[in-house]
Formats: sequence, structure tokens, C-alpha cells
Amino acid sequence: MVGLILLGCAAHIQGVVVEDAVRDAEGTDWRVDGLDAQLIRQLDECTVSIDGRRVGKRVVVEDWSVLAAADGSAPYLGLAREHGNNVVLDDRNSGSTLILQSSTEDLKGLAGHQVLVVGYVAAPHVVMVMGWQLLD
Repeated sequence: MVGLILLGCAAHIQGVVVEDAVRDAEGTDWRVDGLDAQLIRQLDECTVSIDGRRVGKRVVVEDWSVLAAADGSAPYLGLAREHGNNVVLDDRNSGSTLILQSSTEDLKGLAGHQVLVVGYVAAPHVVMVMGWQLLD
């Protein structure tokens, strides 16, 4: 008896997250699976870049990054945590730890959660938060 092994082809997909898929520039919807698939599916209208294995219209995610938030800005994404009196974010895209600040709200509630942050750099490794979305 011969067994069938389906490994899939290497794939690089870049597109916008819509519903439960990533839509590429040609209009093809790719279903995402793998360890971070649930997290990626929550990034509605964000532009993402995904590397993985393609099986039909499905991509098994091996590595990925967020290129743009829904508003077109470059977002920060990662696990927020408390560090002393600060809330910091271990940014997935850059690998840096960023201090999150806000002039209008207390960000302590973000600690312990995966979060997408939109904001601007106020100083080295300091991001002034303009908006955020919990992802877990």
C-alpha cells in the first residue's frame, strides 16, 4: 500500500485580511491555517505578508508580519506587559520592546494581551498610542 504525503509548495502571500481569509492583489482569497492563524484572522482590513506552505487555496503560516493597519499606517503588534510603571509592547515586526504612552487613557488593561497598536514615535522606543485593538 502506498501512502500519500501532501507537503504543499512554498508560498509568499501578501494581501488584506478580509473575513477569515487574506485577499491578494489578484483578488484570490487564501484561507490561513497554522499556529498564528487565529491571530491573523482578527486583523480585519490590515495588510499582511505571510510565508508558509500552500495547499490548494490554503496557506499554513510559518512566518508573517503586518505591513499596514486598516488606516494605512504602520502598526505595532505584540504582547503588551507591565514593566515598572510602564506598559511595554514586544513588537513582532521589529523585535524591539516599545514603551506605550497615552495622554487620554490608562493602558494598564492591555498588559497580558496580544494587541495591535496604531500610534507615532514620540521618542526612541516610545510610542504615543492613538488607537489599539485587543487580539486575543
